[in-house]
Amino acid sequence: MSLEKSYINLSGSSQEYRPYIRERNAAVAQAVSKIAGLEFDGEIDDLSSERNVIPAVTALKTKVLDSQFSLYGLLIDRENHVHKTILHTIATGFKQRSQSEEVCKGVEGRFVLPGYSAYDAEQAQRAFNLLLQEHGRVRLKAANESDGNGQISFETQDMFNNYITHGIGREGVVLEPDLYHPATYSVGFCVLNNIQYSFVAQEKKATRSNGTDEYRGADATVCAGPIEELRKFAQNTQQNEAIELASGFHNVYSHVDPIASRLSFDVIMGEDFRGNYQSGVVDITGRIGGTCPAIMEAIPHLMSGARSVRSEVNLNYADSPDVAPAPQSYEDSAATYLDHDESRNVTGLRISARVTNIDNSQL
Repeated sequence: MSLEKSYINLSGSSQEYRPYIRERNAAVAQAVSKIAGLEFDGEIDDLSSERNVIPAVTALKTKVLDSQFSLYGLLIDRENHVHKTILHTIATGFKQRSQSEEVCKGVEGRFVLPGYSAYDAEQAQRAFNLLLQEHGRVRLKAANESDGNGQISFETQDMFNNYITHGIGREGVVLEPDLYHPATYSVGFCVLNNIQYSFVAQEKKATRSNGTDEYRGADATVCAGPIEELRKFAQNTQQNEAIELASGFHNVYSHVDPIASRLSFDVIMGEDFRGNYQSGVVDITGRIGGTCPAIMEAIPHLMSGARSVRSEVNLNYADSPDVAPAPQSYEDSAATYLDHDESRNVTGLRISARVTNIDNSQL
């Protein structure tokens, strides 16, 4: 008997990086499909409600007939429900006006990193002044960018004034304290075969010779159950804090009525440039993300009865001579999720993942 089929859909993803996204998403989709008992059958151009679709971006409920169409993703009512601007209020004089009442009312300064949303230069200037005085340095982020794109840090009024003269896009920006050497965690879950698997993953970075940071993967802890279940397996106090913040924000985020089979929150923590500790949620992801290969490698062991699994995903760039590649012993034990050479007009990149620890202990 033939298996029901599954597909990837790349609508809305970057054309520039489409070859990379296609290969990476197909590899994750094959793993998802195997776990779900489906046969992966390539790419389709539509979001048909009659098919099991793994989208490249978060989809709107209005664009599909069946709200359960998404095998591994997130459905929302409005695009800005995954924008960073939903996290914060707007600085308007000495008062604050919420861009998304249902979320901001529930947050009320909890769970998220301090900050403001802005939709014009005046709002951005007020937010910048407040944050600069309190935190010493300010980071501006585009509302709908991810993976560190669309971000710039400011430490003086003149620098910010020169930038803001170019205006702010229709979707707005977020301004938050810039943190010194922050740690970043991704905390979230996916649902496959009606079982929820939750994860907390610490981002791995490497510093290039020019001083810039480069995303190199993540170390993850995965378990079956809701996000709160991760507390039993936290490796350190930072992980535990990230779990608490993400869990609290997830409860608030339910106010926008998302339909999620894959959802995660980025949590950042570190000191601002006044030396004060800061932490909170800074981003929402409802699609295939950088941690997914590590999660896919862990789930089969959880299905076999493991209490928790630690796994890792690594990114090796061909154009990173100052960063040593993974040793052959690692590559021999890891599953490949992307292997792009530099001949396809895309930066050479290899993505691989493996399990590093299985907890089979009894309760």
